Amino acid sequence: MTSHLDHHALTSFYDDVGKDREFVLQIVALYRAQVEEFCREAGDGTRDDLIVAAHKLAGSSGQLGLTSVVEAARRLEADLDAGNEPGAELEYLRRELPDVAVRLEGWATALPETPVD
Repeated sequence: MTSHLDHHALTSFYDDVGKDREFVLQIVALYRAQVEEFCREAGDGTRDDLIVAAHKLAGSSGQLGLTSVVEAARRLEADLDAGNEPGAELEYLRRELPDVAVRLEGWATALPETPVD
């Protein structure tokens, strides 16, 4: 399963924030930081840290329409909550998230400049 950007969801998000490119760029930068935090927790954090990071990742990914990331993060969180060892979802997220963040940044950077009133 490869994650993809849902351009319809991203366009809706962009419209919902008043087509404010600078705001979108800030949100995307925050998402990248969250991806980096998740990847750190996946490597060095405790189980509880990873549960929290997966929960946060699912929420913010949902706001951006990244459904495959949301689903994997929720499954990971549920598995960890159930006491299971992290499995395929963790590997998927570790592999896909850096690329998702780069593609999301590319999308946001390509948005038209916010008009100055």
